[in-house]
Amino acid sequence: MQLYKIFLFVLLITFTYTHSVQISFAQTTNNVSTTSAKSDLIAQLLIQLQNLQQELANLQKYQTGKPLNTITKITGPKTIQAGEYGTWNFITQNNDPNNASGLMIDWGDGMTSVSGTGHTYSTPGRYTISATHHDGNGEPFTLTYKVKVTSPKTSSALTPWGNKLVTDKSLIPTNKFRAYFFNTKNFTPVINSEIVEQPLLIYPNDLLRGGDYSQFDEYSLGAYWIGSFSYPNDTTVYFDYSDPQWDSVKILVNGKTIVESSLRENATATPRIKLKKGNYIIEVEYRVNWHAGFFRAKIGTVDPAYMDIKTARSAAKAIAGASALTIPIQEYSPSDTITGITFASIPYTSTPKILDLSSYEPTIWDVRDANLKGVKAIIVSSYSGASDIKNAGSIPIFRTRNYEN
Repeated sequence: MQLYKIFLFVLLITFTYTHSVQISFAQTTNNVSTTSAKSDLIAQLLIQLQNLQQELANLQKYQTGKPLNTITKITGPKTIQAGEYGTWNFITQNNDPNNASGLMIDWGDGMTSVSGTGHTYSTPGRYTISATHHDGNGEPFTLTYKVKVTSPKTSSALTPWGNKLVTDKSLIPTNKFRAYFFNTKNFTPVINSEIVEQPLLIYPNDLLRGGDYSQFDEYSLGAYWIGSFSYPNDTTVYFDYSDPQWDSVKILVNGKTIVESSLRENATATPRIKLKKGNYIIEVEYRVNWHAGFFRAKIGTVDPAYMDIKTARSAAKAIAGASALTIPIQEYSPSDTITGITFASIPYTSTPKILDLSSYEPTIWDVRDANLKGVKAIIVSSYSGASDIKNAGSIPIFRTRNYEN
């Protein structure tokens, strides 16, 4: 405010001085009336005053220690079990019309995020969530929230679906899944499929025709996978799965929900948890709610490391060279509706190549019979995520979701 008063004082002096000079000049040289000269002068000074006020407003908009964008409240669980997926709500107030910067969240356990409000704590203890909101000048506002993480309760109980479908727990395979497809309205018929490496559903397909196919419609089909997984050391487990879109998916570890379709804020997010060494029961539930289902999950200890398509293409080009030929192969869905596999075939060329494999639904690309000589990099992408590649050897692979042509 002191700066503002100084400017007004200077403006007053300027007004007085300029007024006397211009009126005198007008009366002695141009013979212009005093009233007209005063009006013109006042109009000019009003314009100068408006400009000055705007400059002062810009100067006063951003002030050190007074961020325009703030966080008014954080809500969510104050106590949560280790390994359990929790969500918190960050209520922001954006007073900077030119900038509504996103949140920077420090979960207090060494993990940070710039999108999404869900997190899984792997170790019991007390943590402080720090959320920071910036305005257009980079001035930060930080609000904290205390969370107590308790030891997980071990449970051998399965989900309601599992209790109905798994008639003998000796049928649960180790480090693999057993799949069940059934009518969610009455649990009949139940088709006990072969043991599979990862959950996969492409409906309709021939696998489901092993039972009474007519009893499965797009509103009653359910799929359930269960497996016992042994980890000899403490490890991080990643849950890479395709976007269920209108359908719903739930993934549980020892009865605790890790993934639920309604909790997934970002299609590029890959949930992960840290598990102590030991044995864990992993269950996956999938319900078809509206349309023919396409779903794939890949649960393991390797980070799928997704990136945006532009970054993937630049990285592939950096490896293959500027003269490399990009060979695109596109599929809507896998050509084999049982295994989810599409065999890629590419023409032979002597020049360096980038293999660009893309699909709408999750697809497992098998390149064992492709002409891989000269292929320097492979891009694997799909709109719904969770696509993969087999038999690519040591060729660098770049994964992306939300493919853009």
